[in-house]
Amino acid sequence: MNESNKERMIGNLTDYTFQINGSTENIKEQIDKREKQKISEGMNKYMPIGSIVMLKNSDKLKMILGFNYELQGKTYDYVSCEYPFGINLNHGTILFNHDQIDRVYHIGYINEQERAFKKELDLESPNHRGLK
Repeated sequence: MNESNKERMIGNLTDYTFQINGSTENIKEQIDKREKQKISEGMNKYMPIGSIVMLKNSDKLKMILGFNYELQGKTYDYVSCEYPFGINLNHGTILFNHDQIDRVYHIGYINEQERAFKKELDLESPNHRGLK
């Protein structure tokens, strides 16, 4: 690829707009709006698998692997692993509850199947938060 083609491919999202039904909107604003909506949706219910979070009083990132994990008679909202290590001989799983999340760094994939699963999960959860 020659230099002029490289220059044409480099751009800033704030430079691009699109038009739908006569309304012009900035792509960057739309992406930011969707990201905020995605974070809000994730924080109102169980975070999707693959989400990366920091827990209160911790300095290590956790990646969510599953839900409603029971250990010694206590049920936890999440089972996770230390990110980026995953599960191996030196790094096991970490159990925690939703209220222990201090900061969200990444929201896992959300689609209709995941949303339907979360509705069932929330109603069945021993730590039911009554969220819809």
